[in-house]
Amino acid sequence: MAEGIGYAILGKIGENLVDPIGRQFGYLFCFNGNIQNLQTQHDVLKATREGVQLGVNEARNNVRIVEPLVEAWLINANNKIAEAETTIESKAPVEKGCLKGWCWPRYSLSRKAAKITQDLVHLHTEGIKYTQLSHSPPPPSIQSLPSTGFKGFESRNLIVKQIIEALKDDEINLVGVCGMGGVGKTTMVKHVAKGVEEEKLFNEVAMAVVSQEPNLKQVQSCIAGMLGLELHDWESPIARASLLRKRLLLDNKKILVILDDIWEEFELEELGFPLEGGSNKSCKILFTSRNRNLWKGIPNKRYIQLEVLVGEEPWHLFREKVGDCADNLDLLPLAKQIVNECGGLPLALVTIGRALTNETDQHHWNNALEQLRTPCSESLSSEVPATVYQALYFSYNFLKDERAKKLFLLCCLFREDAEIRIEELVRYGIGLRWFEGIDKVDEVRDRVHVLVDQLRSCYLLLDVDREPRIELLIKMHDVVRNVAISIAAKDKHGFMIIHGAKSRKWPKKATYELNTSISVISNKIVDFPGGLKCSKLEFLKIQCWNSSLKIPSNFFEGMGELKVLDLAITNDISLLPSSLQFLSNLLTLHLDQCQKFNNISVIGKLLNLEILSFRDSFIEELPEEIGGLVNLKLLDLTRCDKLKRIIPGVISALVQLQELYMGGCEIIWEREGKEGGENASLRELESLSNLNTLEINIKDVVCLPRIPLFSKLTKYSILIGYGANRTFVEKYITRVRKLLSLRLRDTCTIPLECGGINSLLRSSAVVWLTGEGSEDAVQELFREGVEGLQHLKNLAIEDCATPECFVNTMEWVPRTPNAIPPIFPILEKLELNDLPNLRKICHCQFPTGSFGKLERLEIKNCDRMEEVILKEKGQDDATNKMEFPALESMTLFNLPMLIGFCRGIDEIEFPQLKKLSLENLPQLKWLFLNSSNPFSESMENHNATFLSLFPHKVAFPSLEELVLHGLQNMNEIWCNQLQTGSFNKLITLFVSNCGSLRNMFSPFMARHLVHLKRLAVIKCSMMEEVVANEEDGGRINRTPLPKLEYLVLKDLPELKSFCHVTHDWDLPLVDDVTILNCPKMKTFSPGVICTPKLQRVFVKEGKYKWSPGKEGEDWLWINDLNQTILHLIEKFASTGAHDVNMPLEGMIP
Repeated sequence: MAEGIGYAILGKIGENLVDPIGRQFGYLFCFNGNIQNLQTQHDVLKATREGVQLGVNEARNNVRIVEPLVEAWLINANNKIAEAETTIESKAPVEKGCLKGWCWPRYSLSRKAAKITQDLVHLHTEGIKYTQLSHSPPPPSIQSLPSTGFKGFESRNLIVKQIIEALKDDEINLVGVCGMGGVGKTTMVKHVAKGVEEEKLFNEVAMAVVSQEPNLKQVQSCIAGMLGLELHDWESPIARASLLRKRLLLDNKKILVILDDIWEEFELEELGFPLEGGSNKSCKILFTSRNRNLWKGIPNKRYIQLEVLVGEEPWHLFREKVGDCADNLDLLPLAKQIVNECGGLPLALVTIGRALTNETDQHHWNNALEQLRTPCSESLSSEVPATVYQALYFSYNFLKDERAKKLFLLCCLFREDAEIRIEELVRYGIGLRWFEGIDKVDEVRDRVHVLVDQLRSCYLLLDVDREPRIELLIKMHDVVRNVAISIAAKDKHGFMIIHGAKSRKWPKKATYELNTSISVISNKIVDFPGGLKCSKLEFLKIQCWNSSLKIPSNFFEGMGELKVLDLAITNDISLLPSSLQFLSNLLTLHLDQCQKFNNISVIGKLLNLEILSFRDSFIEELPEEIGGLVNLKLLDLTRCDKLKRIIPGVISALVQLQELYMGGCEIIWEREGKEGGENASLRELESLSNLNTLEINIKDVVCLPRIPLFSKLTKYSILIGYGANRTFVEKYITRVRKLLSLRLRDTCTIPLECGGINSLLRSSAVVWLTGEGSEDAVQELFREGVEGLQHLKNLAIEDCATPECFVNTMEWVPRTPNAIPPIFPILEKLELNDLPNLRKICHCQFPTGSFGKLERLEIKNCDRMEEVILKEKGQDDATNKMEFPALESMTLFNLPMLIGFCRGIDEIEFPQLKKLSLENLPQLKWLFLNSSNPFSESMENHNATFLSLFPHKVAFPSLEELVLHGLQNMNEIWCNQLQTGSFNKLITLFVSNCGSLRNMFSPFMARHLVHLKRLAVIKCSMMEEVVANEEDGGRINRTPLPKLEYLVLKDLPELKSFCHVTHDWDLPLVDDVTILNCPKMKTFSPGVICTPKLQRVFVKEGKYKWSPGKEGEDWLWINDLNQTILHLIEKFASTGAHDVNMPLEGMIP
C-alpha cells in the first residue's frame, strides 16, 4: 500500500517535471514552426490594422472623434507588429550562429516568437471589433483629371509662376485668376492644381465649378467629397459650413481649394471656407472669374490677369489644331489673317482651327475669314465677345450634318456646366424622330455617338473631366453654351430656356406657338400655367425641386405635338397631371429621380411611347397598365431600389421591347415552377423576341428557368447570386455590354443550363466567378481549352476550386489541324484571388498573340501557385522570346509557393509595364528563368537563392513604380547588363522585408536610374549599403540618382552608409529624407554632399516636409547630410540608444 502511494507521488512529480521540460525542448524542436506561425499571425494582424486604419482615416476625414480605445489599439498593434518583424528578421543570424540547431539564442528566439504570436492573436481578435466590412473609396485626386491641354507658352508660364508665388506667400489666402471668357482660365488652374500636388506644395487639392447660376450647397459637397468628407443635405447650413471648415483646417494640412468660374461674390466664411487660412496659413483659395472686382473688402488677396496669347503664340496654337494644310502656299495668307481676326483668344483659335482641320478647299477658308469679319449683334445679347461668337458660329455653321447641328443646340437645354449623358441624347433623338427609317435603338445609339464625336472634334462639346468615367459623358463650355442659346433662341429654332435662381416665374409671352423646345430648370418657380397653347412644341424638359410647386392638371392639354418629355420634379407631388394621357404623339418619357406617383397607371394610355425611363426613381411596383405599351422599345428601371414587384404578364406583353435595364433593382422574381404567383417570373423574358439588351440582377438562383433564356442577347449585364445588386457596375453597360457575374456560396449551386449560363460563359467579354458554388462554371469556362477563351476581355475568379492549370496546350488536341490559337488574345484584365488549387495559368508554347491585349494582371493568395506561365520551346521558336505588349500593371501578392513568373524562355519584354508589385513571395528564386538554366523540383533548389531578380534578357523600358516586399531569398535585384532603355523611366522604388539583400544598386545601376525620384528601403536586415562599391574599388565617376527627391532608410540594423566610396555627391532635388533605426550608419558617403534643398533629416515616423514637427524631436540638421547623420549616431552611442523613435530633446548643441 505504502509502496503504491510512493510510486503515485513519484509519478506525479515526474509528470510535473517532464511537461515543462518537454515544453522547453519543444521551443528548440519547433523553431521553424514557431517563426512561421509568427509570420502568419503578423500578416493577419497587419491586414486587421490596415482595416482599422482605413476606418480611422475615414473618421478623421469626416471630422469625427476616434475612440481612445481604437487609438490605443493601433499603438499596441504597431508596436507588436514591429516587435514581430524584429523577431522574424533575427531568424537568419540565429540560425547562422547556432551549431546544428542547439543553442540558447535559438531556444530564446523560438520562445519569444511563441509568446508574441499569442499577443498578435489576442490583438487581432480585439481589432476585429474595430473593423467594418467596407469603406468609402479614397477621395478622387486632382491627378485623375484628364490632360488639361495646357500649352507651355512663355506668356502662360509667366502666369503659372505668378500663381505659384502667390500661393506660397503666407500673407495671401485668396488668389484670383481673372480674364475674359475663353482665355484659358480653367485650363490654367487645372495645370497649376496638378503641379502643386505633384511638387507637394499642398497635401490635398479640391476643385469645384461654381458657374453663373451657382448651387452653393453642391459646391460645398464637391469640395468636401474630394477631401473624403461626407456632407448631408439634411444638415443645417451652419453645421455643413462648420464641418467643412474643420476639415479644411484639420491637422494644419496644406489644402488648396479651387473655385472655378465665379460670376458673383458670395460669403466664403458662411460656406465654411476659412479666409484667414488657419493658424499655419495652411488653407488657400484659388478662383477663376471674368470679374476682377470680387471680394474687394478682403485685404489678403491677389488678382492675376490672364490675357490673350501674344507674339507667335496664337499662330503656334492655331497651327497645331488645323494641321499641315495651313502650310499650303495658297492657304497660308488666309490662315495668318484668320489668326489675326481671332485676336489671340485661345478658345477662338482652337475652335476655328479644329473646324478647318485638314481642310484644303480655299472657299471654306475664305468663308471662315468673312464670317469672322462680319459684325455680330448676337454677341452682345449672349455676353460673348464678337470675335469668339463669330468663331463659334462659324464652327457651328460649318457642320455638314444637320443632325449634328440639332444635337449641338439640344445640349444647351441642359443646365450650365451639366454633365450630359450621351445616352439621354440617344433617347431624345429617337423621340424627336431624327433617324427616320432606323428601327433599332442600338443603331440610333451608334449614329448619335458619331455625331457627338464630330462635335467633340471641333471643341463644340467637351469630355467630362472626371475619373473613373462610369458613364459616357460630355459637357459644354459655358461660352459655347451661351452662343448655342443665342442661336437656338432665333425664330427658326424656337427654343425657350428658363434656367437658374433668377427664374422665379414662368415667363409671360403673347404666344408660345413658335416654341419647338422648352427647358425649365429652376427651384424657385412655384406655379406652372395651365392650358398653354404650344402647338409646335416637340421637346419639354422640366427640373424643379421646389416643395411648393404646383402643376395644374391641364398643363399638357395644349401640347398635342409633344414628342419628348423629361420631367424631374419635387417629391412632394404624388400625382402626375391627368392631361399627360392626352399626349398621343409622345415617344420618349423620362420620369427619372421622381417620387412614387400614385397614378403611374396613366402612362399606359400613351400607346405610341417607345422610350420609358424611371431611372433612380422610388416606384415600388410596375402596374399592369404598362403592359399596354405595345410599341415600347426601351424600358429603364436602373437603380429603382424600391421596386420589388412587377405584375405578372407586364413584361411579356411588351412585344416590341429591345432593351431592358433593371440593374441595381431588388425585384422579387417568382420561383421557377410556381403557378399563379403575385410576381413576374423570369420566363416572361422568353416572350420578347426583339430583346437584344438586358441588364439584370438575380439574387435567388432558384428563379432561373432551365431554358436558354439569355441566348439571343447581344448586349447584357447579368449578375447572379448574393450581393448581385451591390456589384452592379454601370460602366460595363455603356462600354463592354457583355458581362456575366456569378457570386455563389458553397450551399448555392446552379445547373449551367439554367438561363443558358453555359452559353453566356462562351460569349461574355467580362466574366466574374466568385464563391465555391461557381466551381462548375469555372470548369465549364476552361472545358474547351484555349479555343474557348478567345472572347474574354476581363476575367476575375475568386474563392473557388479551379483546375491546377487553366490552359495546357501540351496535352490538348485542337478540333482542327490548324496551329494552336493564341491564349487570351483580347483579354485586358485578369484578376485571380484565393484559388487554392491553381499552380499556373498556362503550360504552352506561347503562340503568337497570346496575352497581346492584357493591360492588368493581379494574382493574390493562391497558396499552390508555383509559376504564372510555363513555356515550352516550339519548333518554330527561333528566338524563344516572350512579350506582353500592352501590360501596364502587374501584382503578385502572397503566393507562398511561387518560384518564378515563367521558365523556358531566353528573352522577355514588357514594353508598356508601368507598375510592378511583388509582395510576400517567400520561395521566389527568380522572376524569369532562362531555358538553359538548371531546374529541379527538390526543396533544396526551391530554397536556393538566385543571382538577380531581373536578369539581362528582361526589358522594362516604361516601368515607373517598383514595389518589392517580403522576398527573403533575393540577394540581388539587378544584373549589370541591362537591355537598352530598361528601367530608365523608374520614378518610385520601394523595397522592404528583403532579408538577404546586402545592397540596392551597383554604381552602374544607380547611374542608370536617371529619373528615380522616390526611394524607400525598409526592414532589410542584411543591408550594409545602398550603393555598392565599383569592382575596381575606385571613385564613382558620375553622380548616381541625379533626380532623387525623397529618401527613406528605416529599420536597417547593418546599414553603415548610403555609399562608402569617396565621391562628391550632387543631389540638387533632394528635399525629404527620413533615417529611422539605422544604428550602425555613421555617414551618408565620404566626400562632399551637396543637397541645396534639404533642410532637415526626419528621425520620427509620420513626419514630412509639409508637416515637419519640432526640431530636435522630429528632425535634425547640422550643416550637411554627413554631419547630421554623424551627430545623430554619436548621440545614440552616448545614450546607449538604438531606437530613433525616442525623444531627441537636447541633442542639438
